[in-house]
Amino acid sequence: MFTLWQVCKTGLQTASSLEYQGLPALKELAALQENLALYRLDSYKYLFVQEGEKAGEAKAADDIVVEMRAELKNIQTLFPQGEGGQLAINLEKAVDDLHSQFQKVRSLVDSDFPAAMKSMDQDIPPRTRRVDAAANALKKFGYQFSGGQADATFSSFGWIKTTAVMFGAANCFVAFCAIMFVLLAARRSRAQLSETLARLDTRTQELQQINDALETEVVKYQRAEKMLRESEERFSSAFEHAPIGMALVSPEGRWLKVNRATCALVGYSETELLARTFQEITHPDDLAADLEHARRLLAGEIRFYQMEKRYIHARGNFITVLLDVSLVCDAQGQPLYFIAQIQDITERKRLEAQLVQSQKMETVGKLAGGIAHEFNSILTAIIGQSELLLGDLPTESPLVKRAEEIRKGAERAAVLTRQMLAYGRKQILQPEILDLNAVVTGMENVLLHLMGRGVEARFNLAAGLKSVKADAGQIEQVIINIVMNAAEAMPNGGKLTIETANVSLNTDYVSRFTELKAAEYTMLAIGDTGAGMSEEVKARIFDPFFTTKGVGEGTGLGLATCDGIIKQSGGHIAVYSELGRGTTFKIYLPQVGQETKLSTQPKASPDLPRGTELILLVEDDPSLREMAGALLKRLGYTVLVASNGVEAMGLVHQRGRGHIDLLFTDVVMPHMSGKELADRIHALHLQTKILFTSAYTENAIVHQGVLNKGVALLQKPFTPSALAHKLREVLDQPDAPNAA
Repeated sequence: MFTLWQVCKTGLQTASSLEYQGLPALKELAALQENLALYRLDSYKYLFVQEGEKAGEAKAADDIVVEMRAELKNIQTLFPQGEGGQLAINLEKAVDDLHSQFQKVRSLVDSDFPAAMKSMDQDIPPRTRRVDAAANALKKFGYQFSGGQADATFSSFGWIKTTAVMFGAANCFVAFCAIMFVLLAARRSRAQLSETLARLDTRTQELQQINDALETEVVKYQRAEKMLRESEERFSSAFEHAPIGMALVSPEGRWLKVNRATCALVGYSETELLARTFQEITHPDDLAADLEHARRLLAGEIRFYQMEKRYIHARGNFITVLLDVSLVCDAQGQPLYFIAQIQDITERKRLEAQLVQSQKMETVGKLAGGIAHEFNSILTAIIGQSELLLGDLPTESPLVKRAEEIRKGAERAAVLTRQMLAYGRKQILQPEILDLNAVVTGMENVLLHLMGRGVEARFNLAAGLKSVKADAGQIEQVIINIVMNAAEAMPNGGKLTIETANVSLNTDYVSRFTELKAAEYTMLAIGDTGAGMSEEVKARIFDPFFTTKGVGEGTGLGLATCDGIIKQSGGHIAVYSELGRGTTFKIYLPQVGQETKLSTQPKASPDLPRGTELILLVEDDPSLREMAGALLKRLGYTVLVASNGVEAMGLVHQRGRGHIDLLFTDVVMPHMSGKELADRIHALHLQTKILFTSAYTENAIVHQGVLNKGVALLQKPFTPSALAHKLREVLDQPDAPNAA
């Protein structure tokens, strides 16, 4: 009986201990575990909420800490000493660590988000696992109740205790029954404890899943943040090192960010640009169109725009750019900034202008060549007939003066046609190896006479100057034209400087001129201290018929002729001028190696050379054909006259095997060209000499204005003296030339 009573008493003590100590501790522990889970969630949530919500999340986390400290205090009361008391201390330390870490996270999130992510990822999970370990230690004592289950179990044990007290003293049977009830209740309690444990484990797993999901999101966010950072770095690098201008501009027009190319383009430093708006450096004439495009972009009417505009360079000049602009908006569609791509199309607009000018000049040149061809035939007839008339008239005749005026007028017209041909680069050249120093020195007296007494001339000729290949007469004409212009620009006196030098033109320079290539050149510069030229005048000085002189004071072909001659010789002429500071022309001709100098033409003798040979004259212009035929007969030659190649071949066949000493033919004729006629006659009579005449260079016997080797040509217009001497020169050659 006593044993049963002891067993019952032990059961009652156990129930009492569970009631007054264990069950409240389990209840507090369950609440603590819930709060720890909530605190961990709030810690992670703090990372992701908007700025305005962070204060609320921080307060919620702080409130949870306060509740956890109250629960820990209750547990310490229930476990004042021993292993349970140490467990409460460990829990309190874990909560303190967790709270301290959260405070650190708050500070880092506000200043360095990536560091906060790293800290949360590395520090919070281990500290929460410390709390989980402390909770698992309590399970060793069987304290695995949630708050609700603890209350239910406490009620059950209270009923068991009361029953045991009422019946324990009566008899052993009742005590035995009470023990049985205690055992049954204990089994029931164990079942409830098992159920509670299962629910707690389920809840723990759910919390663990939430934690894992949060950690996964953190990893994703870190990866996205890394990718975003790398993308921003790539964009920044591409932006800064782009070969074209790149800029971010506020909706109001202020420069926000510019790259190096933009700064180089407009001549401002980055700091100077960021203190300005794009309106301040936009050409006034282009600003309205630019602002209208920007307005439409901001209004959503267009998605981007492209336009040509001019910026005002820091030096004050204008640069032309091609502008591409789009708008960047935030998630709500509000405009953030314009992004602009700026390409310098000034080294392009200049080339377009040069192309248009070149096409215009080519058209005018073709027209000039066509006119000169026809006009020269007429002039040749007029000059020839006037000289024949002068030869026939008595010296005392009053008609002599009139005939001389006719000849002089025709010669002036011939000079004009030669200028037109030179401008159109259709002048037939007779190039030779030249020393420009020798050319200038030989012209010194002529140039001094042109300049007059009020001008001081200086000659700075470089030693060791490389030779060039050009037509000496044409180069002299260029020098005379430029010097005459210089004299007119210095009516009150001044200084004229003529200098030569060996120069090298690099790729950057020649890229602006289609006729040039990078190479070694010989330069001839002619400078004056005259009135100079405006930019508008300078842009047109090589245009045909453009002149700043009064009506009747100039043809406007002088400089156009110079330009044509130099370009036809493979060179380039450039001009540098400022109003009030004079003008300098620089002529660049390709250098050549030392070659054998071409033989010069024999000087004409006062008397016209004569001959008795048979000459076949073929000319489609009636007046020129009549004049040339009369002149040749007067010089003693036997002449066969034809108006075209077909008629000429008929005359040849009529003669049968008869020998023809020389064919004098125009190059450009209807039905059959002079070249084709020469080839046919040469096939029949190998020893027949050939002399061509033409005002054109675009034909089969010349290449880019230069005579093919072995070809004899008399350029129109020609004088009777020139024809007489050229005939003897060709006829007296020991071997027949190759007509090709």
